[in-house]
Amino acid sequence: MTCGADVSGEQSRVATSVSPARPATRVGNATQALQRNLLEALRDATLGEYEILAELGRGGMATVFLAHDIQLDRKVAIKVMNPQLVAGEGMVERFKLEARTAAGLSHPHIIPIYAVRQTDDLLYFVMKFIEGRPLDSIIKQSAPLPVPMVRSIVTKVGEALGYAHRRGVVHRDIKPANIMIDIEGMPIVTDFGIAKVADTQGLTMTGATIGTPTYMSPEQCNAQPITGASDQYSLGVMAYEMLTGRPLYDGDSVMTIMFKHVHDAPPAPETLGSQVPRGLAEAITRMLRKAPAERWPSIEDALPFVVGTSLAYDDSVRTQMMQFARAGSQREILDRVSTPRSPIPVAALSGPTESAETVRVASPQQPAPRAKTAAQPPLRPAPAPAPRSRAGLVVGLVAVLVLGVAGALAVLKPWAGPPAGSAPAGTVATAPPVAGPPPPAATVPAETTGTTSPTPASSAPTAAQAAPVAARMQIAGASDLEEGNAVTLTATVFDRRGQPLRAAAVDWESSDVGVATIDRNGLVRGMGDGRATITATARSAPVRAEAEVTVRGAVRRVEITPAGPHDVPIGESRQLGATVYGTADRVLAGRLIEWTSSDDDVATVTPTGGRVTARGPGTATVTAATSGVVGTVAIRAPARAAPPATPPPGPPPPDPQVAVAELVTQYANALQSRDMSRVLALYPAMQPEQAQELRASLHLMEGLLVSLVADNVVLIDQNRARARVTGRFTYRQRGRDRTLPIDNTYNFERRDGVWMIASIL
Repeated sequence: MTCGADVSGEQSRVATSVSPARPATRVGNATQALQRNLLEALRDATLGEYEILAELGRGGMATVFLAHDIQLDRKVAIKVMNPQLVAGEGMVERFKLEARTAAGLSHPHIIPIYAVRQTDDLLYFVMKFIEGRPLDSIIKQSAPLPVPMVRSIVTKVGEALGYAHRRGVVHRDIKPANIMIDIEGMPIVTDFGIAKVADTQGLTMTGATIGTPTYMSPEQCNAQPITGASDQYSLGVMAYEMLTGRPLYDGDSVMTIMFKHVHDAPPAPETLGSQVPRGLAEAITRMLRKAPAERWPSIEDALPFVVGTSLAYDDSVRTQMMQFARAGSQREILDRVSTPRSPIPVAALSGPTESAETVRVASPQQPAPRAKTAAQPPLRPAPAPAPRSRAGLVVGLVAVLVLGVAGALAVLKPWAGPPAGSAPAGTVATAPPVAGPPPPAATVPAETTGTTSPTPASSAPTAAQAAPVAARMQIAGASDLEEGNAVTLTATVFDRRGQPLRAAAVDWESSDVGVATIDRNGLVRGMGDGRATITATARSAPVRAEAEVTVRGAVRRVEITPAGPHDVPIGESRQLGATVYGTADRVLAGRLIEWTSSDDDVATVTPTGGRVTARGPGTATVTAATSGVVGTVAIRAPARAAPPATPPPGPPPPDPQVAVAELVTQYANALQSRDMSRVLALYPAMQPEQAQELRASLHLMEGLLVSLVADNVVLIDQNRARARVTGRFTYRQRGRDRTLPIDNTYNFERRDGVWMIASIL
């Protein structure tokens, strides 16, 4: 139970025997008794703070309950560690680690944690209740899902995982069951129970196989070190299942599935179906590469090719997601426990000197919550009154009604008109204090406990109760923008019944005015390439909403590197790169480049890779295009000369020093332009961690100039070389000019006739 090992079946060719189980009725009764004891213990531990409403689910480590937060008047989920595991070695700390990990991540698509509590017998934490449905049940019911829905889910989950990875947290169990779709149509990542935290000491799991086999990465199956690339693989498996309606790998046993994850070839883009766009299919299949270094450098690098947009509230795809979320089993639980909202306990309102002897009248659906005080033992319910006949009860109710009406007429005297000095109509008058003790309050029989509790003589709502209360806000109209274009957002404030409040004024704010600005009327204007969060805050209530706006910068020019023309012998290849520039020569990253050749008989080029291969004699123009802007370069393939009757001595082999020097110059230009795709093409052996660190460093360098020179080139053999590379990085950071000297040893390899950087020491 503590290690989670599967000991069923044959283990290492040793047959295991199964002891006979107890009768089902006894096991079921014991389980029910344990759950009842756990429920009572939780109610005692949360008395006066939460009302425990129903059980949402249970697992081998914990049980989750639906509860009502009395103080804040909201529903929450309480995850309670099974008491049998509290004594297990390290189990308590692992349970707390899940809460601390999730609580340290503040992202709209990661479940929030509100509190962690521990008593002598219980350990639990309180988290947001996601009213909705897990993604796995939606897949089982409706897969394959629409492509726009898959784009949106993968984008939002990928953003949440990228946020976690930047903070050193790897989830390690990404699967549809751990993705909740809430009733607003938004995916939420849950269950960080086996997440890996970079700075966690004493709880490492090196050598342990952790995760769900259907969605585990090859490195997880081999118990190798886990990085964010493992979450990327699991997200790719999940996307494959959403698009095709079937798991990536299936088998009769866990070991069969894990073997396929490690050894079977990754799927081709065509296997996702003709309805999936080519760019999306290639992005997902790259996420499913076996080696972590062959996947995207980070999960966020894949998202521009997934191209998931923020769906408007009334979008048909988001409406369908909301319908899926509302159709889950949670709706039955919510309908069963839909009790009136619990008021704040009297003790919490009156302070420590107030008497807490009052017991509220319980509603027919839910017992009244008990007030917990330190100076008073728990109240015992009074004996139930003797049963009365139905006729006597009716007569008593009629008598009480008549006396109440008569008393009201005697006090109000509507025939006498308003007294002198009374407040004008439409205002609320406050009666002056009267000396002496207050009159005794009328009592009403408590329906559940059999006791009586004081209730106000008048139940008329006050002005504050009658006024609508803002409960939530919703932003509509968010969409992707081109630089210079604008879109108008609208914010609607709803009350607790879901009705919109009229004339609810809001304030707008943008997280990055360099990307998008917004005026007081909700008009968003795209200013530059990037992503900004737009926040709307109600002026009359503490409610707010957020929407993400992605602005695509206008493309001004496309440069192909290295600049041409290029002479490529027939049968050989050259790798080309393209840099996209926007306004003020700003490099626009993440743009999909489409490569074409004017004459495929002369030279062909890979549509998305930019690798040119000479096919026949002549000249062809290779074009790199994005957003209607193109860059061109000439490729010349010289005709092969006919061999002479007497072959002359062969030409000397190409000088590797020239090729290596040109490669170093190209690498310096790629660094200076911050084109990470070109950097990785020239240095394909760069590790993902190095690439992520380099990308972050280049982003902080303003006005970067890179100068690199290769000296002392040594040819090790025909396909390997070494050189000393010196130079400097000149840039501006935090208002100061800086210079970074460079002095490294570069190792080079020639692959398919092209020199590349193998390592930098």
